[in-house]
Amino acid sequence: MGCEITSKQRAGIINPMYDCQPAGAQYAGIGVKDCIPLVHGGQGCTMFVRLLFAQHFKENFDIASTSLHEDSAVFGGHKRVEEGVLTLVRRYPNLRLIPILTTCSSEVIGDDVEGTIVRRFPGWFALAFVEYAGKQTRLSSAIDRLASGEEERRRTPRMDQLDVAVLVRHADGREALGELIDVSVDGAFLAMDESFVVGERIRVGEQDAEVVRQSVEGVAVRFF
Repeated sequence: MGCEITSKQRAGIINPMYDCQPAGAQYAGIGVKDCIPLVHGGQGCTMFVRLLFAQHFKENFDIASTSLHEDSAVFGGHKRVEEGVLTLVRRYPNLRLIPILTTCSSEVIGDDVEGTIVRRFPGWFALAFVEYAGKQTRLSSAIDRLASGEEERRRTPRMDQLDVAVLVRHADGREALGELIDVSVDGAFLAMDESFVVGERIRVGEQDAEVVRQSVEGVAVRFF
């Protein structure tokens, strides 16, 4: 087995941070008044980017980190996001914007961030959600229903298990990964690109189910 050495065709070295999307998002964040970006990732995702900015602009910038560790890869890092936001709000009471920036590590473990705190008031804060159209519509309907005092029309209560990845199996053995968006004792809605046939029997995780509706956002199933 031979080995061939190929010389470089360029004289310089490309800094990998120049192609890093979270670095670009942090660069945008430092230019906004009363804003501190919160980077959802390891400390290095913030430290090295801050060093790059400091070397270039010859000044320091405030960029926060959720500081993910090994336990977050197993149990998820959403708690770190909550702690990071509360720490920033308490330490910097004049903040008006906290963009939460995901990184390679947080996206690999499935920590999808759905919104941004855009305004803070005594005892509460306002969020701007970044979601696909179907989920935005359901969220808007839920907010309108809560504001009007109307009770949710459900035969069984919703369970608190949103945005969980689950394996879906067809009757012929084919498998696909879906995101559990809405679930109750009777059924669930899963966000996924897989095609189904209404009435088809499938298996959602360890639960047998029947497809009752298919849409561009995903599939609705009834448990049995």
